[in-house]
Amino acid sequence: MTERKPTIVLLGIGNEFRGDDAAGLLIVRRFREIDLRGVPVIEETGDGARLLDAWSGSDFVFVFDAVRSNAAPGTIHRLNVLETPPPPDWFIHSSHAFGLAEALELGRQMNRLPTEMIVYGISGRNFELGAAISEEVATACDTVFSTARDEILKRLS
Repeated sequence: MTERKPTIVLLGIGNEFRGDDAAGLLIVRRFREIDLRGVPVIEETGDGARLLDAWSGSDFVFVFDAVRSNAAPGTIHRLNVLETPPPPDWFIHSSHAFGLAEALELGRQMNRLPTEMIVYGISGRNFELGAAISEEVATACDTVFSTARDEILKRLS
């Protein structure tokens, strides 16, 4: 019997029409440009039910999203959310009543969480409709992509 390889899923959350909220989408789109040996790269708007489905059955999930925090725009936050839940007000910019924070809690209660879930959150400045992504957040997206790419490739080897 062959040993099952751990599954990895990359999940970008955001809205490309709301300024810095596009960060998660921009990051995962870059992952599509490199060979990740069959790793699913998924774009979502932040709807909690869809997020639960997206990571269902996975061992390792990497989530990329813009967050609201008291930190300067472009600040990168990396959390293993199964060990340290994200601050509840990070995702208040979501238009969904049931977003990532709620999906994590429901997944915990239903035993539908992966073995490990890393959230890379980038503190945003502007989430207004029609706004462009800020320079600080765009630069942080480059850094997150490089850091996460190295971490993911290490897990694949």
